Amino acid sequence: MSRLALIALLACATNAWGVEWDVYKSKHFVIQHRASERLAAEVARRAEGYYDTILQDLGYRRSGNFWLWDDRVTITLYPGRRAFMDGTQSPEWAAGKASLHKREISSYATSTEFLGVLLPHELTHFVFIDFIGFESEAPLWLHEGVAQWEEEGSRLGLRALVRLSVAAGRFIPLRTLMALDVRNVDSRGVATMFYAQSASLVGYLIEQHGSRRFGKFLRQIRDGKGFEEALGFTYSSRFRTIEELEEKWRRYAEEKVANGN
Repeated sequence: MSRLALIALLACATNAWGVEWDVYKSKHFVIQHRASERLAAEVARRAEGYYDTILQDLGYRRSGNFWLWDDRVTITLYPGRRAFMDGTQSPEWAAGKASLHKREISSYATSTEFLGVLLPHELTHFVFIDFIGFESEAPLWLHEGVAQWEEEGSRLGLRALVRLSVAAGRFIPLRTLMALDVRNVDSRGVATMFYAQSASLVGYLIEQHGSRRFGKFLRQIRDGKGFEEALGFTYSSRFRTIEELEEKWRRYAEEKVANGN
């Protein structure tokens, strides 16, 4: 029997609409579902794995009762898309919904995007905000880039898109990316490049310069430094300005294309 199975507890819960849920609990998560125990256990197993990977990638070290007991994150799995839409008041196109303040992620059991894309993405947002705080001045691209980077189902495609775009000279200048609010962008092409390039930049910082240094960089932002000041403070021997970071990142992406990676 797995470690998760040993610590799992099955119970019943009732939400605000009077729906009775089966409940599966792991160390850091509570899975509310109306599916099979096997699926709930798999969701918990994947969530725990993502949790460990995200903390490691962000250079985040926590002790004590972090995400334990009553502070566990709730993952609610509706039986199907229609039940999810009705229960969360979500639009037709949505595959999931997350509330940072309620510490809850909702989706549905038949979603093909949930385990590999939505779950790691939203969990990363939760950890990232816990790390740097709601009042942080971190740019939107950094928020989304970290979350996109942790999507195991998207990383290879994002890498390929960015490498080809950089090689062709079609990318968003980093100064422009810093100020871009993708939530107000109408162009699908610009939005796609925003997410892909953001993930690529985060991946470059983590893979080439280490998660420990990346964590130090995020702590500087958390503690009140502006993005460029935090960049120069943390990566002074490598790059000090946004332009220098862009140059090093572009060279890295171009080399990957030249090497066929």
